Amino acid sequence: MPICEETTISPSLATSTSGLVVIKVGGSLLDWPELPGRLAAFLDNQRGRAACLRAQAVLVAGGGPFADLIRTMDQTHDLGDQKAHRLAIRSLDLTGELLAGLLPGSAVVHRPEDLWACRNAGQVPILAPGLFLEEVDDRGPDPLPASWDVTSDSIAARIAVLLGARRLILLKSTAPTIEISRGEAAQAGLVDPMFPAIARQLEVVELVCLRDAEPQRRLLTADREGSETGRGRPGSRMAAPESVSLMAGAVSGIAVAHGKTRTRPSSSSRVMSQLKLISVDHPEIPALAISTRLRSQLVYFMTPPDTPGIPVLGESEYWLSRSEVTKWLSDGVLLLVSPLDTENMTEVELSEEQEVLLGWLDKHQVQHIRVVE
Repeated sequence: MPICEETTISPSLATSTSGLVVIKVGGSLLDWPELPGRLAAFLDNQRGRAACLRAQAVLVAGGGPFADLIRTMDQTHDLGDQKAHRLAIRSLDLTGELLAGLLPGSAVVHRPEDLWACRNAGQVPILAPGLFLEEVDDRGPDPLPASWDVTSDSIAARIAVLLGARRLILLKSTAPTIEISRGEAAQAGLVDPMFPAIARQLEVVELVCLRDAEPQRRLLTADREGSETGRGRPGSRMAAPESVSLMAGAVSGIAVAHGKTRTRPSSSSRVMSQLKLISVDHPEIPALAISTRLRSQLVYFMTPPDTPGIPVLGESEYWLSRSEVTKWLSDGVLLLVSPLDTENMTEVELSEEQEVLLGWLDKHQVQHIRVVE
C-alpha cells in the first residue's frame, strides 16, 4: 500500500518501509510478568511463514498506567484537549523506553529514517511516536484529533498508514472469539471509536490476546463504506444490556476472550470530565465522573424499565438493581449475549472502571441514576 501522499515522508523511505508490520503492544500488558517471554515468542514463532515476524516488526507501546495518570490529571485539573493529548502521546514515548528494557534485542527510535539503521544493527525498532507525529502527522491536512477517544490503537494505525505498512497487529489482554469488523470491534470496546476510520487504509488488521496460552489471530475486517463506527462525533458507540436481549443491531456484547490475570482498563476508557452520574434516589451523594465508554456501557447493568417495581425513568436515567450490583461485584464478571451467537452467553470480566461504578452504587446504596454533562 503506498504511503499517504500528504505526509512529509519521502517516497523512497515510504517504499523501503512498505514491508513493515506495525505491532502495537497494549498498555494493559506492561505490568504482566510474562510479557518479555511471550512477546519474544510471538515475534519468533513465525518460522513457517515467508519471513520471520521479528524481521518485519515495528513496535509501538500503549500508554498503560502512564496514560491513565494523564487521564486522572485531566479530570482533576481540566488540562484542555490539546495539552492532555500531547501529554498522553508523550506517555507512549515513556512506555516505549520501558518496553525496550523488557524486550532483549530491541531499541527505541524516534524517526522513520532510523528504522533501518536499527534493523541493520540486528535490533527490533520500537517507535516512540511523539516526535514522529509532531513532525509528520501534526503538519498534515488531517492530524489526529485531540480527544480521549483517540488512543494508542488509533495512533498505531496512523503510524502504520504513514509508514505505508500493509499490516497492523494489536496485542491485547482481550480478543474477540470470532472474526468481526473494525466497526464492531469499536462498538465492543476492543478498539477506540476513531479506529475504524483511521485504519481504513490498512489492508490487514489483526487482534491477538497475548495472554492466551496459544494466542490466536483474529482478523478485524474492513467496514463497508460509510459504516465505520467512530466517524463523526467521538464516543458515539452503542452498547448492549446483559439483563435483556441485545438491542437490535447492537454489537458491543460480542464475546470476548480474557486472560486469567486481571488487567487495567485500556487507554480508550479514559475519563471524560464533562460526563457525570448523579443519584436520583440519594441526591446528596457526590456525583461520579465517568467516561464516554462507561456511559455507553450502562445498558449492560440496567434493569429493564418494564420490570415491576421500577419507577418511571426520565431521559438518560437508569435503574440498577441493588442485588444485581452486589452479585456483579462478588462475581467480578458479566454475562453477555452476542448478536452473532445468540445461542450462548459469555462471561466478560469487569473492567476497573466498571468496578468503580459498581462500588459507588454499592457504597451509597444507589439504584436510580441519571447521566448529566
